[in-house]
Amino acid sequence: MISVERDATLVLLLMHWAADDDRCLTTESEHDTSLSYTHFFFPENSASSYGEIGFDVSRSLGFVDFIAEANYGLVGSGDDDGGGWYYAAGFEKTFGITDSISLVLGTGIGYSDNYFSGPKVGATVQDGEDSGWNHYYVTASLPIALNCRATLTPYVSYNGAPSGFVADGINANTGLGQQSDILSGGVSLSVSF
Repeated sequence: MISVERDATLVLLLMHWAADDDRCLTTESEHDTSLSYTHFFFPENSASSYGEIGFDVSRSLGFVDFIAEANYGLVGSGDDDGGGWYYAAGFEKTFGITDSISLVLGTGIGYSDNYFSGPKVGATVQDGEDSGWNHYYVTASLPIALNCRATLTPYVSYNGAPSGFVADGINANTGLGQQSDILSGGVSLSVSF
């Protein structure tokens, strides 16, 4: 069963530092790294939000890019428990549409290390924090370069969690029932400095 989130999640990327950024000049390197802070707001639950600190590494393999990330979830409003780590690795392929717009298709897998996985049926939030393979994902995004520092990115994403994965059956207490397959979308704004 695929469940579609009723309310879009607003993701605002407040800070993004790229090691290959040189005042909007393109540089050639074997890999790119970035350090970021992302803050999540959930319109369906105005009392809930949290931040994440992330470190990403990507490398072009020629026909696709390999991407890896490590993120730490910070305690947010409405949470009294600590954050945790999640890691993801995957591949992306970028197709240029215009000079400032691209289509990016991606796929990969995530691993949770005591990250906010969400409560399962009859469990508390703390019981929902597990470690192990979390989910697999498929994404499509349309980054639009507003200028040399700002990018607006509409996206759609599918997350799947087979039996035995941490995210299998999460968010049971949301009124939507257990969710193992989630289709979501939104818009992010990133600013590099």
